[in-house]
Amino acid sequence: MASRWLDAQLMMTASGAFRTVAVGLCLGFLVFRLTSCTSSQTTSSGSVTIASDVVTFHNDNARTGQSLNETVLTPNNVHTPTFGKVAFFTVDGKVDAQPLYLSNVNIPDQGAHSVLYVATEHATVYAFDASNGQELWHVSLLGAGESTSDSRDCDEAVSPEIGITATPVIDRGQGPNGAIYVVAMSRDTSGNYFQRLHALDATSGAELFGGPKNITASYPGAGDNSSGGSVVFDPKQYKDRAALLLLNGVVYTTWASHCDLRTLYRVDQWL
Repeated sequence: MASRWLDAQLMMTASGAFRTVAVGLCLGFLVFRLTSCTSSQTTSSGSVTIASDVVTFHNDNARTGQSLNETVLTPNNVHTPTFGKVAFFTVDGKVDAQPLYLSNVNIPDQGAHSVLYVATEHATVYAFDASNGQELWHVSLLGAGESTSDSRDCDEAVSPEIGITATPVIDRGQGPNGAIYVVAMSRDTSGNYFQRLHALDATSGAELFGGPKNITASYPGAGDNSSGGSVVFDPKQYKDRAALLLLNGVVYTTWASHCDLRTLYRVDQWL
């Protein structure tokens, strides 16, 4: 399978004296290091230093990618003699979503860890120890008897399967331990497709708030998939491509039609 790189825009520190950047890759992701860092936080799994949590795509709701608290990395010290690969963490599918990061997460029966969260197109969410790559937990977001969606004949986009495409978003203030909001696409053996919003406990991956919730919508109008004066959201015709946005307690999702080809699919979008 050909490698496909995705810039994760994530600053963290691996064990001991490594500042790292996680980069998405098919069937796994790489972790890079800068050897000039020092550690300041001690956990049960080692010493970790990080400026701040990374809870949303590109660090903030403006999607700037800025890390305004960065004090170590500079153009002068990020270069090949000291900056390079330190690990490859294996997952079960392509990684199109940006990995996210939380510091000082108390994992049940495992103590406090700095945690890297990774979502795959196989509809699985992983929690890794950011220091050593230890898998802390993983959960599948597929319903009973379901599989991930096919590529919907749009192979130049997300292929060969569609599971979790959009970068999740984390709210440390929700639920008992913080909530990870994530959208997953799936289908059943009868050919029905589903788009569901999940809220996962940051310490265990358990579903929160009675979830998941099937995503449904309609809006007054005419056109593709309209009925009775309303356009109806069809879960098989769209993918949640843009990162989830959390603003004032509301999670926003953004939907694109597959390939935007009217000969194959609907070409409207949803927010």
